[in-house]
Amino acid sequence: PDQSELVAKCSHNEHILVLYIQSRGDFIVVGDLMKSVSLLVFRALDDSIEEIARDYNANWMTSVGILDDDTYIGAETNMNLFTVQKNSEAQTEEARHMLRVAGEYHLGEYINKFQHGSLVMQDSQQESKRDETGLVESTLENSDAVSESLQAILSSAPKPQMLFGTVNGVIGVIASLTEGQYKLLKRLEQALSE
Repeated sequence: PDQSELVAKCSHNEHILVLYIQSRGDFIVVGDLMKSVSLLVFRALDDSIEEIARDYNANWMTSVGILDDDTYIGAETNMNLFTVQKNSEAQTEEARHMLRVAGEYHLGEYINKFQHGSLVMQDSQQESKRDETGLVESTLENSDAVSESLQAILSSAPKPQMLFGTVNGVIGVIASLTEGQYKLLKRLEQALSE
């Protein structure tokens, strides 16, 4: 073949209609029109692509993304977000072939793109102050109303992992929270619903 030609090396044909695809290393995450999310792996030794896991729920996908090596995010036509994880520690081969739903969230927006990044530049000085728990040294003034642990929770910024865009022009951020931040927000949510 001519050096300016693209040549097919391998393919995978077990989908209805692949609309979205993301890759990280040898792993490929596929968002199918009707068959939700599949995790494929490229095997360089024999130039093949093999499905290693899939979400068996019937989600009509609008976008997919890779959060980390074991966690993937999807958006579907009912305006929901969901995350799935590899089930590597499962006892049976059948269970390892299933992507386990780790979280679900109704957003109410039709997401059409996930992209790694942040809306603002990360402060390198703040990053260097993080300790092994992910908290940043408190910069809040001491007061009777705010305990030291609450100060630490409030002063540690969530770590942005991914941005998303919707058909209505919404730009959103998916961020990692510390356990303390999650508990605080959960208590706030419960208090607001009472």
